[in-house]
Amino acid sequence: MSEQDVKTIIKNSDPHKILTESPGWTVDFVIKFFQSQLYRDIVFYTKIIFVFLSCILFYAIVLLYIKSEPVKRFRKYYKGTAIKDMPKGKTQRAWNKVQKRLATMHEAEYKMAVIEAEKIFDNILLMIGYKGNTLGDRLKTIKKEQLQSLDEVWSAHKVRNRIVHNPDEKISLSEAQEAVGKFEMGIEELIEFDL
Repeated sequence: MSEQDVKTIIKNSDPHKILTESPGWTVDFVIKFFQSQLYRDIVFYTKIIFVFLSCILFYAIVLLYIKSEPVKRFRKYYKGTAIKDMPKGKTQRAWNKVQKRLATMHEAEYKMAVIEAEKIFDNILLMIGYKGNTLGDRLKTIKKEQLQSLDEVWSAHKVRNRIVHNPDEKISLSEAQEAVGKFEMGIEELIEFDL
């Protein structure tokens, strides 16, 4: 039988018929393929690709989860309030003004230092997302686990209230420095950098 005759038979034959008439050849081919080094290499490299893709997908899922709103709320409610993306330069400049007021040794200036220190603290709470009409309202929504210096901030807030509600109230420099220091503790805890 010539090569031309084989081509003609294959051309005129039904492929399904060829496979069913010679099942031994097909089964042998499949068995040999699954036992071959080529098959083992395909499986090995496929595993590597899927492990790599799984790592990328796992990283993406974790990243999306961390950035999700429920996690932000959980962090704020259970873990604390600290945020890292505060405008540090602006906060630092405002705090430097507070320090300059304390250094003047004039009662009116260090009263203003207490008021401004509280304003900085309050603005940070607003940026974090605490609700309330006043700082007092916002402080009531904070738990001690969220802000370790909560009692100190309340104490400084009371000093500020005395200054604002009674302008003739006398406060000493040391009392003003103490109140500003307590606001500083709260601010540094909230924004995670030293003033």
